[in-house]
Amino acid sequence: MKEQKKKSIVTGVMLLSVSGIIVKIMGLLYKIPLANLLGNEGMGYFTGAYTIYLLFYTIATAGLPIALSILVARARVTGGATLVARIDRITSVIFSVVGLTSFAVLGFGSAFFANAVGNPKSVYAVAAISPSILFVCIMGAVRGYFQGHKIMLPTAVSQITEAAGKLLIGVFLANYALKRGYPSEKVAAFAILGITIGSAFSMVLLLLMKFRYCRRENKTALLLRKENGEFALPSVKTLIGEIIRIAIPVTLSSAVVSLSGVIDLATVILSDIGYTTEIANALYGNYSALAVALVNMPIVLIVPISTGLIPYVSEARANNDRARIIKTMDNVLNTTTLIAMPAAFGLAVLSKPVLLMLFEDSAALSAAPLLSLLAPSLVFIALANVTGSLLQAVDGVSVPVLSMTVGSAVKIAVSYFAIGKWGISGTPMGTFACYASICIINFAFLASKTNHAPGFFRVFVKPFAASVMCALSAAYVYRLAVCRIGNMMSVFLSIFAAGCVYAALIVLFGCLRDMDFDFLWKRKKQA
Repeated sequence: MKEQKKKSIVTGVMLLSVSGIIVKIMGLLYKIPLANLLGNEGMGYFTGAYTIYLLFYTIATAGLPIALSILVARARVTGGATLVARIDRITSVIFSVVGLTSFAVLGFGSAFFANAVGNPKSVYAVAAISPSILFVCIMGAVRGYFQGHKIMLPTAVSQITEAAGKLLIGVFLANYALKRGYPSEKVAAFAILGITIGSAFSMVLLLLMKFRYCRRENKTALLLRKENGEFALPSVKTLIGEIIRIAIPVTLSSAVVSLSGVIDLATVILSDIGYTTEIANALYGNYSALAVALVNMPIVLIVPISTGLIPYVSEARANNDRARIIKTMDNVLNTTTLIAMPAAFGLAVLSKPVLLMLFEDSAALSAAPLLSLLAPSLVFIALANVTGSLLQAVDGVSVPVLSMTVGSAVKIAVSYFAIGKWGISGTPMGTFACYASICIINFAFLASKTNHAPGFFRVFVKPFAASVMCALSAAYVYRLAVCRIGNMMSVFLSIFAAGCVYAALIVLFGCLRDMDFDFLWKRKKQA
């Protein structure tokens, strides 16, 4: 039974890891033809609408699925299948109401929100994506239900379906609109409609999977009631209060970062820095669709670490096993820096070659310096993700709300000053300041709650030194090879060479010494 439980955890993490990688690759594949079809101006309308949508998406869906999965898991532990059914009914109503309300506000207020960020022509794209809010809310309810049952396959399948629909339908519709001679703002709306249709397909698939599962689950529920009797069910008011208590901190901590992204968009467009609205819109489109997309790619390797981390540390905390908590914390932080640092510095030095390999020359040349400036933020984004999960596991749920609020305030202040002084280049500076602030606060509270500070030399200095040498070797190999074998082959060769150098250095520096990966692959054996 314990072995089956261990396999279930590993399988769930692996499924989400694989689906996350596939979704990221599909997202990148989506943006390459889209950037070529829409051009800089059209991508500005697309990303402007998507940034507005993302704020609503985060508010509507960030905390509720997590709350549902926790409540369902707790109810299943007690054997209360009737309670699971009640929780499911209540949360389905809540999700539907939240989704319909968000859809109505975003859809009917599309002109208001587009004007509010100084991007009025994105109104068509905002209206086209607004129904997705309803679909993703319903999907969130179903995903939370399955995750509460420790079943990750439906979430993984639905994520891939949604990404595939976005890729295939979005590119097809954008091409159709372009051939019809529509202006760029309407072509962007057709392109973003692919997200809406992909979400609808994914929602229908999830509902069918849930219907099939519930038919089997209802039979199990009848057997449980016969064997164990009925359980005393908490009131609807109590359950709603519990959902809100869990969901609000997660939602707030996610929403403040999304809000800062909207403010970034408005700051770039509305700042008096010599840009016309069209030029500012195009620059932000390049930054968001190209530079941000590439920086987010390596984060998919960090998310499974956070996923496997919370239950493992929570169990150690329940057993008062401080030694295991500290060892796990050191290992996970070391693993995170070993992944994030070489990716960050590698993107910084190879920004132009990588972008030229994927996108049109004009877009790539515009985004390359922005990617170089943004890439170092990857380290702090990854550490903010992991330290936030660690804090949740040691009963510090409210800390990420504080740290992300402070980080967003820092981002707004730095971005406003830097954009006013250096133009669009100030945006990645604001992002760096934001996540650096979040990490400082998270580390301070984590040290306070665990009475332990991670080894600075082991966790930060050694990976930093190895990553710098790795990046320098990548740049050197690329410079030698590009004249002989072209850009694409030179990029692959430089990455391979840098990887070999990095692997040798982390072994030489002893970065992997005394590390284990229990937080990913196993649970501590019970006495």
